Amino acid sequence: MLGRKGNLQSSSNRGSASLRGDEHREIAQVMKKYDMTSSNYDELYGEEQAEKYHIIANLIVNVAGLLGGKILDAGGGTGTFYEYLYLQGLIGRNSYYVLLDISIGMLERARLRISKLLKYNTSLVDIVRGDLAFLPFRGKSFDNILSVTVFNNLPQHAAERALEALLSSSRGDVIISALNAAAPVIEIIGRRRECVKKSNAVKDVVFLCRKRP
Repeated sequence: MLGRKGNLQSSSNRGSASLRGDEHREIAQVMKKYDMTSSNYDELYGEEQAEKYHIIANLIVNVAGLLGGKILDAGGGTGTFYEYLYLQGLIGRNSYYVLLDISIGMLERARLRISKLLKYNTSLVDIVRGDLAFLPFRGKSFDNILSVTVFNNLPQHAAERALEALLSSSRGDVIISALNAAAPVIEIIGRRRECVKKSNAVKDVVFLCRKRP
């Protein structure tokens, strides 16, 4: 079971033996990097992220209008995307938003940010520590999934697993952005028949992945 408003949950990543040792080390280095930079991450990248959020929010409006039901923010970091969506009125009042990240430092910042917003908000929010390549959720658990500038941090095999996990966990749309510089990862996403490149957001390519009959 997941917790209630703003709780910080931790999840085990069963099956992680499927990744090679070097991929484990690379992911561990990414986690360490974000733990170390969490205290000033928003100051370093906040403006750039806000520009991406604006472009992705326009896509959300065109696709869904309003995010409702169960929403997963996969790699949600310090919670700035949730804050942006909430302040723009794009999250339904009775929605259930799950913010997942691998970095404890980033999640602690997210908990503080979101706890302030929840004073004025009736939606449910859970904060969960986990790995995109081994999501701790059952299939089709979410109505919509968002993942902003995360896939470019993953080794190739982990990115393939993460994409499969996100698509399997969604009943509806999956919106993914990845840095233009991460060409191998962009290729992995782009060759899936469900995923279509929609736009560029600052340094990112944005994909909309939709279930097809």
